[in-house]
Amino acid sequence: NGDGTLDGKWTTPLNKGIVDNEKAVGGTPEQLEGTYQVKGTITTRNASYEGTLNIRQENDIYKTIWSVGIDYRGVGLRVGNKLVVGWGEDPVFCLDYEIKNGRAQGRWANMNKSGLGVEIWQKIC
Repeated sequence: NGDGTLDGKWTTPLNKGIVDNEKAVGGTPEQLEGTYQVKGTITTRNASYEGTLNIRQENDIYKTIWSVGIDYRGVGLRVGNKLVVGWGEDPVFCLDYEIKNGRAQGRWANMNKSGLGVEIWQKIC
């Protein structure tokens, strides 16, 4: 958002198809990098969480750390006005694909690297 806030959606396999919400505030307007205060929901546990979210850009990827009682590390790619992040146990990857005419061309980022990888999927049957 242009006001220094981020509205997020997240899920895990343990969420059983439920998408939860997160709100990060306190960032610098028009700048993605920074430290935010974060609050979110965990619907499957009827719970919530709060803490900090740090976003740092390294070349074309973004490294993230959520500190919400424990630290969760992630890696992200900017796709238009969205930041898509993969997080979890090491190694963490984030992938972004554009799909056209049976072909997917994508970028991927690894939490332990500072550069992008590229791959193409071509349907063969």
